[in-house]
Amino acid sequence: MQLSESKEMFLKKIPAIIILSLLPVACSETPVVPDKKTPRYYPAVSKNQNKTTLPPKKERPFKIIKKTPKTPKISVKPATNAYAQYTQLPEIIRARLKKLKISENGMSVYIREVSKSAPLLTFNADIPRNPASVMKLVTTYSALGILGADYRWPVELYTTGGIRNGILEGDLILKGYGYPDFKVQDLKIILGALRRKGVSIIRGRLILDNTYFSPNRNSSADFDGKAYAFYNAQPDALLFNERISEFVVTPYKGVINIVSLYPSEKVTIINNLTLKNVKCRGRYASPTMYVKRPTATRTNVYFRGSLSSRCGDRPYRVAIAEPTDMLNGTIRKIWEKDFGGVIESSRFIIAPTPKNARLLYRFKGKPVRDILPLINKKSNNVMAKQLFLSIAAKESLPANPRKGVHKIKQWFADRGLDFSELKVENGSGLSRISRVSARAIGELLIDAYNGPNRRLLWHSLPIMGVDGTLKRRMRGTVAARRSFMKTGTLRDSRAIAGYVQGNNGATYVVVILHNGRGAKARVLATHNKLIEWTAERYRPLNMDQKPFSIIRQP
Repeated sequence: MQLSESKEMFLKKIPAIIILSLLPVACSETPVVPDKKTPRYYPAVSKNQNKTTLPPKKERPFKIIKKTPKTPKISVKPATNAYAQYTQLPEIIRARLKKLKISENGMSVYIREVSKSAPLLTFNADIPRNPASVMKLVTTYSALGILGADYRWPVELYTTGGIRNGILEGDLILKGYGYPDFKVQDLKIILGALRRKGVSIIRGRLILDNTYFSPNRNSSADFDGKAYAFYNAQPDALLFNERISEFVVTPYKGVINIVSLYPSEKVTIINNLTLKNVKCRGRYASPTMYVKRPTATRTNVYFRGSLSSRCGDRPYRVAIAEPTDMLNGTIRKIWEKDFGGVIESSRFIIAPTPKNARLLYRFKGKPVRDILPLINKKSNNVMAKQLFLSIAAKESLPANPRKGVHKIKQWFADRGLDFSELKVENGSGLSRISRVSARAIGELLIDAYNGPNRRLLWHSLPIMGVDGTLKRRMRGTVAARRSFMKTGTLRDSRAIAGYVQGNNGATYVVVILHNGRGAKARVLATHNKLIEWTAERYRPLNMDQKPFSIIRQP
């Protein structure tokens, strides 16, 4: 009963509730429309009245306003800290390494388009690695900035005596400044200048001054035990013929002649060869040569086996003599045979140029711009060491490796490049202790590309599939003829760095440093694939763009 009465009372109140809910709308001058903006009201001012009459305040519908958070300011970081598009190796590279059972952890990669501030790919890019001969990029690029592209190494000829009736009464001094490519033809020019002054007889001593450098006096055998390998030759301010002794074996009229092109008084040739009338091939074309040192100052070069009488000249090249010994013997040979002169004293000494000596002739060698291709394309170690010590000489004299490292780091810092992790032993990369990161090499190449010496460094690098250490590499691939890169290999180390021109017309810096067991022998094809991955980068062309078909010159 009570429930039905309550229901009846509620139904009677419904009309009153409806009337009360419609009352505000009926009394308003403007209907409330939630979806439309309420118009603004302005005060109505009467000219004859001093007071302003405001219209009654109107109610607006309730509306929830969401506040938009302020956009934070984005600080542009320098290129060295810019985020890479990829921070993992491409899947095809990872799969290859996995198949070879080689860990990714030993590989560092830095790939960046030269016109972009952020890298395309970085992987372990900040870990210092042994770069092998890729270290030559550090040496050659810094030489362009510190020495200058037009710097030419002098070789000077002095005397302490006068010239009377064709006789030089005093000592003859030859002073070197580290010229990397000092050869026999250069020595002939220097001695020819002396002959043109009327000198035919030299009565004084021969003094050789190599004090411009003070290199670490390491043995050539310290690196890998191969003391006579020409790639292990050590630097010297009077480096001659890259410190390489050359022997030529020639069958002639039933006998075998062996001649040293750059004779040394401390080197003795022992000929145990026999002549055979057989075809010139196999062991009859390449008799055995080996070296022994019976004393600390004497070297014996032995030739044994059989040589075909049908063979021509057979050359042998080893690093067995000191540059000063080679120069002493070669100077005497040229002076006597080419200029008909006489050096009466058989003595020669290694000493600084006397203060009372006067200059007779100054020879200027090739400029830096012409030396760089000799170093980078063929990966010439001893020339790179000479260049490194020449940089050190700009710090102070005598030049040594410690001064070279300091000068190079200082120069890079002046260019805004922080290579704090850089460790350089000799500038050639033929070292177990040298270290640099892939990012540092990449930033070096970017800096070179945007600097005044771009062409000089670029053209000093081997061209993929064309010349230098890359002559037979990646022929027939998209990277051939459009990749300019420096290679490096050591035991458990393989590296490559340089410029790659992509299918999209862009130029990329590519740096791959790989250390670890099997890196030298087993990852070459994997590195090639990553270079191809870069060269195959494709960007859709605009309608007015021509497809990339010509190798762009730097």
